[in-house]
Amino acid sequence: MGNSTVLQIVTEARYTAIISNMSPAEATIETLRVGLCDGRVLDIPVSASTRAIDVMVKLSEMVNMNTFLDFRICLFGNEGVGRMLHFDEVICDSVFVKPKTSRTGRSNSFDNMFGLSITTSIVNFYTIAREDSRAPLPHVVLRKVLLLDKESENATNTEEPIHLKLIADQIFFDLYYNIYCFNAIEYANRAGIYCYIVYGRLKSSTIDELKKRFGRKLLSKIGLIVPETIMKQQPTEVWEEKIVQAWSKMTRELDEYGRKCSQEGKPVDLKRFAQFSLINSVKDLDFYGASLYWVRTHKKTLTEIQRPFLEHFWLGIRHDFVMFLEPEKKRPLEKYMYAAITDVTQQPGAVQLTICSFKYTFETTNGFEIVSLINFYRSLHNLNKNNCLLYTSPSPRDS
Repeated sequence: MGNSTVLQIVTEARYTAIISNMSPAEATIETLRVGLCDGRVLDIPVSASTRAIDVMVKLSEMVNMNTFLDFRICLFGNEGVGRMLHFDEVICDSVFVKPKTSRTGRSNSFDNMFGLSITTSIVNFYTIAREDSRAPLPHVVLRKVLLLDKESENATNTEEPIHLKLIADQIFFDLYYNIYCFNAIEYANRAGIYCYIVYGRLKSSTIDELKKRFGRKLLSKIGLIVPETIMKQQPTEVWEEKIVQAWSKMTRELDEYGRKCSQEGKPVDLKRFAQFSLINSVKDLDFYGASLYWVRTHKKTLTEIQRPFLEHFWLGIRHDFVMFLEPEKKRPLEKYMYAAITDVTQQPGAVQLTICSFKYTFETTNGFEIVSLINFYRSLHNLNKNNCLLYTSPSPRDS
């Protein structure tokens, strides 16, 4: 996708935002709490007609973000992967829905209707971040949901430091949910980058000096990016040693880079360079920048496909391809270019994708979002009808 296309899309988004923001002022009836991926929570007053795009305009002002096409406010589900609110959705209708009572007398809240809930993990994350178990939880979380080509991404991150920060924070946020399925060593390496970004260079690489500086707070803060299940795999002393090693390594590398830039007379922000290092450490993973949706393969599809196929799996949608991922380790099983996807439609409780002339039907509660996102990415491509299948794994087995 060329820069002109990106500019056109961003311009259209800005125009829409300006028109939306010109609506007459109305009385505030709710306060929307928007969580950022660094643990902060921002309060935004909303009226009966406030839409998601109005909230995005206000958020962009609050965090000094010039463009927000690739960001949305999102609700969260059991896996930390949530439904994004589209720009035209009315906040009070989508977030502050009054519970309905069924004939059985049971409450049918918004969470039950959409299969979403604020989980224990969300509670833990914002409790650790704000060091206050009584602080109210966010209603929604600001997330980058659209990943464009590398050229456009790098240009935006270079021109807008806040974009780079938000993306780095989101990677750490996703680490907390173990979306990347890393082991303890891989987590320790990212924890070293996290420490550099948050605390700066490591002046002493001895654990005793580290304990004097942080006490027990360091591992507590590392709990913002390392899931408890991973943390329990190693004793505290091992985590301290591994984190110090990774932090020290990052400090040496950036010190050297800083000296070279200084000798060449180039200004350098080493913290930003560390944020780019974090992105580089995950950008080649298939599910980096992907929106993941839990789906169930329809019985008709399982009957007609005539090959082993998963009944439950993750549907991953990226800017360059769509993929099917294993349920647990999220290993890619099949990837398809958008040229292979000739049609995508929403059905009651399901979506149907026509890929290389075969119609796949997947049951999901996120049909509208899946269809919208795939069609958005399809519109950014000059479709090439050749080379439909990018990759296929050995025959999968449902787990």
